[in-house]
Amino acid sequence: MTVEEAQHFLTALEAAPLQWRAFFTLAIYSGLRRGELLGLEWKDIQFDNCVLTVARAYNYTPENGSYTDTLKTSGSARSMKLPSAVFDMLRAHRVAQAETRLAMGDQWRDSGRVFTGVNGQPMHPNAPYNWLQRFCKRHELPFYGIHQFRHLNATLQITAGTDVKTVAQNLGHSTPATTLNIYAHTFQETRARALENVVDILAPKATKARHA
Repeated sequence: MTVEEAQHFLTALEAAPLQWRAFFTLAIYSGLRRGELLGLEWKDIQFDNCVLTVARAYNYTPENGSYTDTLKTSGSARSMKLPSAVFDMLRAHRVAQAETRLAMGDQWRDSGRVFTGVNGQPMHPNAPYNWLQRFCKRHELPFYGIHQFRHLNATLQITAGTDVKTVAQNLGHSTPATTLNIYAHTFQETRARALENVVDILAPKATKARHA
C-alpha cells in the first residue's frame, strides 16, 4: 500500500461504521498485528496520556476455533503512545459501544474487548478480513489484506528516519535484527536518500568555493 492509497483508504473509511473506522485507523497508526488488535481490552487503553498497551492476542485456527492467546514473542508485550486523534476515535467508539450494550440489555455478553461482535463477545478473527475485502471492492480500492497496514506503518516509520531499535519495539519484534531482515530494502532506500541529502547540502557550498 502506497501513501496515496492509504490516504484514499482513510478518506473512504470516514463513511464506514464507527467500529470499523476505529479498527483500521488504529491498524494504520499502531502497526499492531490483527490478533493484537482483536485482543485489546478497554483496560489496555489509557485515554489520559494516549498510551495503548498490548497484552494479549485473539486468534483463530481450524483446530481450536477462536481463542485468546499469548503474544507472538516476548518483545510483543509493549506500550505505545499514539496521536490524540486516534484516541478521540476510540473514545467515540467506546461511547457507541456503551449505547449498544444498554440497548441490548441482558443479550449483551460483556467481554471487555475494544472490538466485538454484535452481542459484545470477542469479534471473530476472520471478520476484519472479510469486511475489508467487501469495503475495498465497494470503493474500488486495492485489497492487500490486513497485514499490509502493519507493513505500511513500518515503512512510514523507517522513511521518517526512525532508528531500527525503535521501529522494532513499536512493531513488537523480538530483536532489531528481525526488523532489518524484513525491511532491509526500505532501510537501504532510506540510507541512500540520506546520502543524497548530504550531497545536496554540500554541493552548493563546494560550487561557491570554486568560484571564490
